[in-house]
Amino acid sequence: MGKDLLPLSLGHIWFLDASDNAFVAGNKPPTISDVIMVASICSRTWAQNMAAYANPAREGRAVAAWSKKCKDIRIRREIKSVDGYIEDHAIMPEMWSSGGNDGKAKHPWYILMYVRLTRDGVDGAMDMPLPLAMSLWSAGRELDGDRSLISDEEKEIIDHLKELPENG
Repeated sequence: MGKDLLPLSLGHIWFLDASDNAFVAGNKPPTISDVIMVASICSRTWAQNMAAYANPAREGRAVAAWSKKCKDIRIRREIKSVDGYIEDHAIMPEMWSSGGNDGKAKHPWYILMYVRLTRDGVDGAMDMPLPLAMSLWSAGRELDGDRSLISDEEKEIIDHLKELPENG
């Protein structure tokens, strides 16, 4: 769609969630408006998105002008592209299912609680690529005594067991 997307970050997830974007909310099929919103939000830093949020009229005009340039896009291809972008960046650590953990990401503010340990402040933390933020979150959970994360050794054993014949 003509925008270079930054690595998906906590700030991007926060803005997309706050705007009820279908790609993050998962409560409806995505539309061209959802694609445009992802392209607009994910091509900017946290500070740039905060500035756009502070002036919604100007942002609306800019998005409308940009979307006119995109009138010939193929919506299915763009939806698939956005799905791939989010899937490639929203990698969660694998977790054991015991203990009531559903393995899904918590609210970005919960994750930010762990990311703040990096001394980047809120702006730096909100621009941090999601896989790095999730790694820091996982480390924080382990430091807090959580033993539900699957280790590399456990992952290897599980993968090996999956390769064995069922009746052998």
